[in-house]
Amino acid sequence: MKPNNVIADGPYAEVKEIVGGYILVKATNINEAMKLAEGCPILNIGGHVELEV
Repeated sequence: MKPNNVIADGPYAEVKEIVGGYILVKATNINEAMKLAEGCPILNIGGHVELEV
């Protein structure tokens, strides 16, 4: 049990704290990649998008 009577399954991070992943897309140039990234829904909740060239 954690403070404020929060129950956890074990000493591990809660699932909401460790959910992550990546999506690989193919773009012809950086401008196209940026345009695709602008539509990523994670940005609506304060997430980040990383572009690699």
